[in-house]
Amino acid sequence: MKKYHQEILQIDEEHFTEENSLVDAIYQSELEDFLQYISITALEVIKIVKSQHDEQEEKYSEAYQKCYLCLGMSRIFKINKLTRILEILEFVIDYGRLNLDFSKHSMIYLIELIFDASGKIVNEFIENGTSKFRLDDIISECQTYLQAPLNQHNLEIASHYEKNEIEALDSTFI
Repeated sequence: MKKYHQEILQIDEEHFTEENSLVDAIYQSELEDFLQYISITALEVIKIVKSQHDEQEEKYSEAYQKCYLCLGMSRIFKINKLTRILEILEFVIDYGRLNLDFSKHSMIYLIELIFDASGKIVNEFIENGTSKFRLDDIISECQTYLQAPLNQHNLEIASHYEKNEIEALDSTFI
């Protein structure tokens, strides 16, 4: 688990205005494939996080990998709005995976919300070459449920790294 930037839950005006695609007609079919991948991934991830599994860690890691691939593709296509909300999704999935629990902090609701918005954003790019989708309501909703867990998680990560550094220094002097 990594430390996540507080900025992922901050409302930033640049993510609410119209965004033009850097994807030209050459990549239209790839964008359509990406939309299909997001739709399939959404169904699979939601099924994983809503179900009980014998191998929870393995299934939750699978969900994380699928979401991380979506995030990576959004970065390749340079769709900043999509990248922004998928960074939040990465935290949600990673946090649930670490705690082996998606029942707190309205995580399942937020996963569904983010996947729904992701599909809409990509679809706008396919249809118009631009997106007017506004993220302010989604980020505000995520902030409501995730600010405390994000803060707590980052404190735990910082504490873990600090403890490991102290132990490493102590072992060098022995």
